Amino acid sequence: MTTPKEHEELYWQIRARMLARHFAVGNRSRANLMTTNNTLDPNLPAGVPDGERELISRWSVSNFGGENPLLWSSRLLAAVAAEHQLGHPQAERVVTMALDTLDTLYKFRRGDHFDGYILRWDPVISSKWSADGSRCEAFLIDPASNAYLHCTPHRDPRHVPTRAAETLDRLLSPEQRVEYDAVWREHFEQYRVWEPSMDEIVGLVASYAVLFELVPTSAVRSRIVAQVTRLADYLAAHGYVLVRPEGGLTCRGSTGVLPAFEHPFNRVFERITGVGHPARIDFVGAMQQCGYWRLLQLPVDRLAAGIGAAQVFLSPLLTPWFNGGEFVGSMLFHAVNGALSTAPPAVREAMPFLQPALPRSIGLYAHRDTFDVNQPEEPALAHALSAVPTQLRYALFAQVMDLIPQSNLKIVRSFTPHLALTALGDADPLVRQEYLRSMALHRQRPVAKGETDLLNSCFASAVALLLGMNEAEEPRLVDLLDAHYRSLTAGAPEYLMLWGGDELPDPALDYLAGLALAWLYAKRRAEAGSPVTTANFPVPPAAGRTWPGVPMPGAVSARLPAIAARLGVDRLGEDIDLIDGPVTKSKPDSAPLSVPPTDEHVLVDQQHVFVRDTAGDVPSGIVLEPADEYEITATGTITAPELFAQPSDANGWYVVDDARFPLHSGQDPVSARKYALLGRLGGYFFVGTEHSRRRFLYHSSLPLYLRVNIEDQRAAKGEGGFHVQVRAWGPPRYRGSITFTAAEPMPAGQSARVTVNVVNRGSAWNLADGYWVVPADAANIWSATRVSLGATVPPRGWATVEVPVTVPMTVGTHPMGWRLVGGPSGRLDIATPLRQVQVATPRCAELRELIRNLNEEITALEQEIVRASSEEARALERELKKAQNKMITAKREATRLGCP
Repeated sequence: MTTPKEHEELYWQIRARMLARHFAVGNRSRANLMTTNNTLDPNLPAGVPDGERELISRWSVSNFGGENPLLWSSRLLAAVAAEHQLGHPQAERVVTMALDTLDTLYKFRRGDHFDGYILRWDPVISSKWSADGSRCEAFLIDPASNAYLHCTPHRDPRHVPTRAAETLDRLLSPEQRVEYDAVWREHFEQYRVWEPSMDEIVGLVASYAVLFELVPTSAVRSRIVAQVTRLADYLAAHGYVLVRPEGGLTCRGSTGVLPAFEHPFNRVFERITGVGHPARIDFVGAMQQCGYWRLLQLPVDRLAAGIGAAQVFLSPLLTPWFNGGEFVGSMLFHAVNGALSTAPPAVREAMPFLQPALPRSIGLYAHRDTFDVNQPEEPALAHALSAVPTQLRYALFAQVMDLIPQSNLKIVRSFTPHLALTALGDADPLVRQEYLRSMALHRQRPVAKGETDLLNSCFASAVALLLGMNEAEEPRLVDLLDAHYRSLTAGAPEYLMLWGGDELPDPALDYLAGLALAWLYAKRRAEAGSPVTTANFPVPPAAGRTWPGVPMPGAVSARLPAIAARLGVDRLGEDIDLIDGPVTKSKPDSAPLSVPPTDEHVLVDQQHVFVRDTAGDVPSGIVLEPADEYEITATGTITAPELFAQPSDANGWYVVDDARFPLHSGQDPVSARKYALLGRLGGYFFVGTEHSRRRFLYHSSLPLYLRVNIEDQRAAKGEGGFHVQVRAWGPPRYRGSITFTAAEPMPAGQSARVTVNVVNRGSAWNLADGYWVVPADAANIWSATRVSLGATVPPRGWATVEVPVTVPMTVGTHPMGWRLVGGPSGRLDIATPLRQVQVATPRCAELRELIRNLNEEITALEQEIVRASSEEARALERELKKAQNKMITAKREATRLGCP
């Protein structure tokens, strides 16, 4: 069994490594935010001795992973807050660093409710940067302001929304569908994963609660009050649903069980700000704010009315929902099923509120294709929960959690210890009581092999003790800590787990949080005159001791000077404390951003395309490259088949409130008109009659498609179409293709001409810059001289050049190939493949031509004989016989001469 002294020694070693490598240091600068995995660089600097390899490899990080950093930070900050209670003088400084970083993640300071909308991370903390370090590539750039976009509008041409599979299958060809899915995955991983989710809000509120309670200094509390005031207003203004500043919902965890957390959140907000922040709108109001309700109201309410409250449990729509294996369906199934039999009290009490809401929830589930989120079934659950009073809503959530198998819970059940942390110092007993009840039930169950339930953690056990769990939990926490100690020390000397090429903070973080909170529990018990008596229970560090810091070893700064440079360390080779030492302490507020200029842009492509409503997505033939500019204009009309429809131009007819359309009002409430001309780069966007010249600032090239805004092109019957011109500008591009034709066999020793055809696939080939057709290096036996194109060739233009050659004297085959070279500084150089060209005697060439002409003559005579009278036919047959004899003679001579 691990002794308290051994626990304390391991705690400080893990703390130093975690605060250094998973908190202080970022990819380019100071971070002061929890990272969940560090991808280690396998290429160590030269000359690292064997004794330092393990240490240097753990510090040599190529990517700092940030999935759920705010949720994970709540455990780290809980440990640091406990240290403050134990007297650690460095703890408050760590807390203020973290709070200052959190403050920079509230990017919207517009004086409205979205000032409380927070990001998971920002460009400073991101590890996705351009090779030259000029910009962060995890955030789109606003072409109008040349600033990072911290929320991409749905109407942005680069945005790739999540669409229902059946919708995409109807709108796109199979090949286009594959392409769309690939672009969507890349876009999601690049530009949406930093949007907040319920995970992050749970961790954030838990952090504010525990820090406000355990680190009650003016520096800490003033920061917390300012941030919580913004966050609380944002959540209350949007019904505790994560509405984005640019419309829509955040891509992950925006709804679901989040409304159930209103009660614990609001308890924290009231303690910190002195004012309650209950939801100021209902779920429908939140859907109106995010722009979805106008699509949903009619079909959802029509379906809800058809189901009716009396038939809700018999609705066939419930069957796939309940049996789909999703968390949402599982939760409502257990709530409904439990209410009809034996169920916890909150479930039975909530049913009078849930039952009237279920028809509309079923309607939301049936029309989940409306939502641009990765779990579109979650709004249905959020609607149902929102119908339940706030306190009962949380009790319902907590008690249903105990009914659902772990396999259906995913991460949701892991929220409960963090939510319980918000009850520290709260006079209201609800959250505390529900957590202790869940933990008591959990303790009665055998732990399944491979179980990842956070209730079976050091952190969860320590939180339970702090909230008043009976003393029977003490030996369980001792066992959990002991198991972690043995596992962690088996990985010495670095203690943090390696998985593949990643260093992960868990289970070390769980051990750290559980042990620190165990110390706080023991301290409080001792101060209350009832010290802990459980054997080997952790003993708090002695008062007046020297508290360990957070060093960056001198070997690291010496071997990895780039890390030292980003922290402002100039004394390489010395141990430097990253919290107290002479280093940069604050995370920068903003990140560098340099947008490529347009000064040298020229026209690089242009196309004319005709688009009908029956054509679906029409390839424009243009591929936009990062930093290009483009412009689209359209003429023509389409007359819809609807009764009394008038011809409409590319601006379209009326705005469509139907998620089956390529572009609908939930994405663009002004311009999503039926029969409007749309473009598609990432997702669909409005073009109309004129899409003025603008930048395409993206991380990769995308093809441009055009289509008419119609829900099913297979059933379209409109008359007419749009004539569309697309033009693109960018840095000069010297691209093209080249082919040639030569009449074979070529007569040996004689003059001939070769036809060379070139097509421009880039910017204009200006005659003044000099563009020449020349023989390939391996084909200079043809005595050809270079020939100018003779005229400027525009983008997508072509030119034909006749090149005079002297045919070699040697009969046989000879290599021929041609190049087009020239342009500024000779930047264009394209070539044909070498091809073997036949060379024959001059007589062979004559015979070849004679045989070709005779073939044509014979064919013509045969056709005339069929149509001629008897007398005319006899004369034609004599002419045919003569031609056939000539053919036989010519072929015999060609064979004798060996002509090819």
